[in-house]
Amino acid sequence: MIEIFAEKYREELLSAAQGVCRKLKVSSDDIGVEINIVDEEEIRSLNKEQRNIDKVTDVLSFQNLPDVRFPFFKDDYADDIN
Repeated sequence: MIEIFAEKYREELLSAAQGVCRKLKVSSDDIGVEINIVDEEEIRSLNKEQRNIDKVTDVLSFQNLPDVRFPFFKDDYADDIN
């Protein structure tokens, strides 16, 4: 599932995420993607909380599954809780 938490850019971000899924031949029903756009204060707070780095960055990403392989087959990750 693709979730966008940025109303101002929702359509553009959704279109881009769907394009990535098509390129990787992955169904958006088989994966989980969340995209949020935050201000500098929020990204700094997230960096400090999650990475113990007290600074602003352009992007912060979190990998849910280690060693994801492509092509992606949902059955390869049957033990995933998502």
